[in-house]
Amino acid sequence: MSLRKLSLYILAPAFAVFALMLFGVSPADAATVYYVGSADSFTTGTNWHSSDAACGTSGDFGGTPDSDDDIIFGGTCDTSVTIPGSTNVSSIQLNAGYAGTVTAGASFDVDGNFEVNAGTFDLNGETMTVSGNFTNDATFTHNNGTVTLDGTGTQAINGSSTFYNLTVTTSAARLVMLEDGQTHTVTNALSVNGVNGGLISFESGDAPTTLTTLNASAATKSVSHLSVSSITSSGGVILCTVGCVNRGGNSGWVFSGDDEEADDGTSGIETAAIIAPGSGSSFNGGDVTEVTWSAASDNLDYVELSLSTDGGTTFEVIASDLENDGSYDWEVPNVETLKAVLKLSVYDANGVLLLGDETNRFAIHEVAVDDAQEEEEMDQEEEMEEAFDGVDVVRTDGQTVRLEAGGLFRGETLSGVYLVNADGTRSVFPTAHVFESYGYSFDDVVMVKDDQLSALDSGPRVTVASGELVKIQSDNRVFQVGEGGMLHHVPDEDTALSLFGADWASMITDINVVFWGDYTIGSSL
Repeated sequence: MSLRKLSLYILAPAFAVFALMLFGVSPADAATVYYVGSADSFTTGTNWHSSDAACGTSGDFGGTPDSDDDIIFGGTCDTSVTIPGSTNVSSIQLNAGYAGTVTAGASFDVDGNFEVNAGTFDLNGETMTVSGNFTNDATFTHNNGTVTLDGTGTQAINGSSTFYNLTVTTSAARLVMLEDGQTHTVTNALSVNGVNGGLISFESGDAPTTLTTLNASAATKSVSHLSVSSITSSGGVILCTVGCVNRGGNSGWVFSGDDEEADDGTSGIETAAIIAPGSGSSFNGGDVTEVTWSAASDNLDYVELSLSTDGGTTFEVIASDLENDGSYDWEVPNVETLKAVLKLSVYDANGVLLLGDETNRFAIHEVAVDDAQEEEEMDQEEEMEEAFDGVDVVRTDGQTVRLEAGGLFRGETLSGVYLVNADGTRSVFPTAHVFESYGYSFDDVVMVKDDQLSALDSGPRVTVASGELVKIQSDNRVFQVGEGGMLHHVPDEDTALSLFGADWASMITDINVVFWGDYTIGSSL
C-alpha cells in the first residue's frame, strides 16, 4: 500500500472575574507559485506566477518565495533553476512534465513536503532539511549532500532514492515510514537516533504488502532508541543495541536489551512500544484480541491503554493502572471506523507520563446487534454486578480479609490506593485530593500483599467527587464535577457567586492533564 494514501475564560488569581480575551494576529499571506522565468533567477519576483505558465510570462507574485509559500516547477516551463542560500519555503514540487534541473546553491530548509515527480533535483553537496514527506519518483542526485528529516509526528520517505548522508533527528517520539516495496540506499552515513523516552518508530509502509529494503552496507551507521518494523537491511547488519525494540518482520538487524549506559548518562534503557495489533489489523465489534507491548523504565509504575476512533485526535482510556506484564485481553468496541489507533502510556508512581507509543491506524467494523441480544447482554452485566459479594485477600500480616464493594485497599509496596467497585473491579485514586474529596480516611485502607492486587481486575480511575470545582492549567474554564465524572461548565462569575459563594475561586482544584481524559464534558450550569 502506498504511503501517499496517507469561550476561553481567563481566571485571574484569587477571586478574580471571568473575562473573555481574544488576541488576533494576521499571518502573512501564503501562496502557491510556479517558476516561469526564461533564465535562472530564483530571486526575481517577476519569475514567479500564481499558475503554471510558459517561460517568459510576467509573473504576478512580485517577490521571492519564503517560508509560507509552496513553490512548484511545473510542466509548462522547463527552465533549470538554482536555489540560493538562506532559502526557507513551505514545500517544493517538481511536477509531472517538468524536464529541467533544480540545483541547491547552498543549504536550505523545507518546512513541508519535498517532491520530485519529474525532472532532476541536484542536492549538489549541500544540506537540505525537510519537515514533511520526502518523495522521489524521478531523479534525485545527492552529489555528496545531506538530507535531514526534522519533522514531528509522522514523516514518510516515498520512492526509491540514494542518499549520501541521511539523518533523522528528534526530541520526542515520532514515526518515520519508508514506502514498502522500495529500496532506500545510504552510501556514506546513516544517523537515526531517538532519545530516552522518545523512540523513533522506523517502519515499512502502512499495512505493507512487500517489505522495505534499507541498503546502508557502505555507510557508517549510528542508530539508537528505535522501534523497528518490517525493514530488511541488505548488504550488512545494522546493530541497534541502545534503547531499540524489534517489532517484528525485520531482517539484517541485531537488537539487544543490554542494560548499558545511554549517551546522555542515564542508566538503563527506556522504551515503550505496542507490538500488537499491527499495521493492517481489522476487527469486528465484540472481538477479544490480545494487545501486547514492550515497556521498560527505571521509574515505571503502571501502564495505560487508550483508544482513538478518529485517527489519534482524541483518545478514551480503555484500561488504566495495568501491571507491566506486556499483555491485555481487549474487547473491541462495536463501532465503525477505519481510523482506530491504540495508545500505550507509561507512568511513574506520581502519575507523570514517562513514555508512550501509538499503533498505526487499523479497522473496526460495527456488527449489527438486535434489541433482544442487547437486552440479554445488559441483563448479564447486571447479574454479574449483583453476583459480586466480595473477594478474600491476604493482608500484609498474613490474615485473610474480605474486600467488598466500597472497600479501600492498597498493596504492601505499591503506592496506589484502590476502591472496590460494585462489579468486582478495582479503581485507583490517581491523587490524594481525589481520595480526600470523598471524605475517606487512610485508617480505612486495608494493606494487602502485592500479589493480591490481581484478585480484582482494573477498572477506570476514580474521578473527583461530585460538587467539586476543577480546571486544568492549559484551559482556564472552570467546571463543577457531576455524577460519573461528568463536567459542567461554570459560564461566568455571576453563576459562580450565586452557586458557590464569594469564596468560589479558592475552591478550584487544578486537575493534572494526564487525568483530564477520565472526565466527560456535559451541559453548562
